[in-house]
Amino acid sequence: MTQMKRKNVHSDVSQKRFWDKGGIFRNYNHPVMKYFITQRIQFLRKFINIDKIQTALDIGCGNGSAAYYLSKCIPFLVAGDYALDKKDFPQGNFKMLYFNAYYLPFKNKSFDLVYIWEVLHHLTDLDRTIAEAVRVAKQYIVIIEPNPANPIQFLYSFAEENHSLIRQCTKKRIVTCLHQNGCNKIMMKSGGVIFPNKLPLILLKFLKNFPYEIPILGISNIYLGYL
Repeated sequence: MTQMKRKNVHSDVSQKRFWDKGGIFRNYNHPVMKYFITQRIQFLRKFINIDKIQTALDIGCGNGSAAYYLSKCIPFLVAGDYALDKKDFPQGNFKMLYFNAYYLPFKNKSFDLVYIWEVLHHLTDLDRTIAEAVRVAKQYIVIIEPNPANPIQFLYSFAEENHSLIRQCTKKRIVTCLHQNGCNKIMMKSGGVIFPNKLPLILLKFLKNFPYEIPILGISNIYLGYL
């Protein structure tokens, strides 16, 4: 990691600078983004009774798109990031906070569900982030990360410096970290074919025909830890 920082390939500071400028986001109500998130939620319903979740925390919420759709079925949801632009946030039934994923401002076991979607590969300290997420979770923790075994994601990690740490988010590392922090039961799946911020809208209708779960080579890895 020291060598990577010396080469200016990646650091938490450069990441924050990138996201402070707005990052690369489609709006929450863009058809591709809406389908991408609602498809994920439907997939998670196979393993979690989301309608019985009372409290949830979104770590690294970006522009609030996931929080917007999940808040429709979870009564109390907090969405936070260290680079928020509240003027672009959707109006939803959730609270917005500035916070650092390494030092979450919440007591132990504060939320029934804690989720981290496409965040770990933007942070240098993956282990601390997971440890903090597990600390404040009461029942479930969901981590979704780009799948480094997917050829497109792997190549993208070299082409785009702000995604270079995709290669650190291996199944072994994330599962090990979850186990070390108290998740005795972990489910891991691979799935998805849609890149929500880049897919041309014209292709959405075609890709809707694909199932979400795609063993080994889906564009994302989904980890569900039970506490």
